[in-house]
Amino acid sequence: MPLSPPLLHPPGDELKTISNVTETPQVSDVGSNDTTALFWGRFEPPAGTPGSPNKPVDIAKTQICDGMVEVWYSAEDAIGNVSYSESASVTVAGTGQILAAPVLVPAGNAPAAGMNVTVSMSNSFNLATKLEIDDNVHLHIKLWDLGASPWKLIDSYNPEPYPVDSVGPNGTFEIRGVRPAPAAGQAVTVSMEIEKIIDYGDGPVPRRYQSFLSTEASAQGSDWYGAQGNTLPQPIFTDASNGTIVVDQLPAYADIGFEIPSTAPITSSSTVQIIGWGTDQPGQIVPATTWSSDPITGITRLPYTGTPIPRDKVNAVPDQGHYNAYYTVDGKGSPQATALIRNNGTPPPSGQTGTLWGWGLAGWGTLG
Repeated sequence: MPLSPPLLHPPGDELKTISNVTETPQVSDVGSNDTTALFWGRFEPPAGTPGSPNKPVDIAKTQICDGMVEVWYSAEDAIGNVSYSESASVTVAGTGQILAAPVLVPAGNAPAAGMNVTVSMSNSFNLATKLEIDDNVHLHIKLWDLGASPWKLIDSYNPEPYPVDSVGPNGTFEIRGVRPAPAAGQAVTVSMEIEKIIDYGDGPVPRRYQSFLSTEASAQGSDWYGAQGNTLPQPIFTDASNGTIVVDQLPAYADIGFEIPSTAPITSSSTVQIIGWGTDQPGQIVPATTWSSDPITGITRLPYTGTPIPRDKVNAVPDQGHYNAYYTVDGKGSPQATALIRNNGTPPPSGQTGTLWGWGLAGWGTLG
């Protein structure tokens, strides 16, 4: 049977300080020569004299960062028998020790190309901690409408984690083509959580786990793509009422109406394309919802409603999720339209086809 988890001071499930933090191994049946080793996340036990059961050990300030940490200990008796404790999970928040924000740059000359996100373990409290292969990177993305004061949240996105498969000479890892990128009149904010894990398999040794949170980076579409994008109006989901599409109340087999308003940049010689994707309630992209229309040319009448969103793409969005879409005109992107999806039923076949985006891992971005 595993030993009891260590006792953490200050007590509680959330740690909010870096000062006077201790971890105590709780061993009830103690031998005179028993020793212990304490494990805080991915860091090695304190060097020097082995620890003793039921005696607290100081946790170095340099090992504490906002995020999550799992702590445990091992106990060894005089003849070499080793036992392991259960793990205790601790949320670390508000300590002031946090990673630097990721670096955001546009991946192309329009929002449709997404953005490239460069991550690292850059920080001011532990310069020895570096990004390593097999770390996992979680991105937390929020898209904002700048037309409101304060900014209005359009949607949140939490893509599947990106495993680090290479580390650059400066200790960085680039994630390419991350979507969404902000269009004109929009901003994006991105923070990250980097996980470090050592997993010993199915044996008695607990895994070693620690995640590190970052501050938030932000970027605005007008800074990336210039003022020209402001000439494209936001599209409209014509089947939405008060921002909500109740799918089961639409005619059977009908696709989802999508309107491009009248705008001077669209002429009969323009090439227009519509791009859409859906997210579940927590903000995860649903791969079956991603869609882009074939290039559309020869538009002579506006508003344009001739290319609806395929019904099966919207049906694949779970109830209380969102569907998002925008359009490009000769490569320039419009602001994004977003609708809440309610009461989804069994997806019927759609009469319209589109091409899936090749987005890499879990439908989101390409790893660099």
